[in-house]
Amino acid sequence: MSKPGPTFLPEVYKLSLTAKDRKGSLEIQGQKLGPPNKRITLNQKGLKIVGARIIYSQKNKKVEHQVTRINHLPSREEVRLHTNSPLYPGSYQIDLEFSPADVQALAKLAGKDVEDINLRSFIPSFDRVEAKKNVRLEIEG
Repeated sequence: MSKPGPTFLPEVYKLSLTAKDRKGSLEIQGQKLGPPNKRITLNQKGLKIVGARIIYSQKNKKVEHQVTRINHLPSREEVRLHTNSPLYPGSYQIDLEFSPADVQALAKLAGKDVEDINLRSFIPSFDRVEAKKNVRLEIEG
């Protein structure tokens, strides 16, 4: 039996770091695939997501879906963002506030090929091979 395909294909990860406060802000732009559902699942390992927004881009307008619950699943190395409204296929922006485990190591990822990095240890991400092709990681801060 084959594994289901990815449910989200990221295009850009935009990361802002504040070393002094040990905080990270992450914007992920990409395409949600598959049938409508009420959650987005990201990979993470030892990170604490403290805030999230999901924004759907449709033609000339943006629709924000309220994240009603952030569910950390350490044994699965996942975090799930739940909404009350269905998330349909299309273009999305996911904004996350989180506490990185090692800010200095994270800052050194700038310019590295995303396919060669175990992203879940550094930032909430979509860690499947298909979801890491042609992705840019932009770091500021």
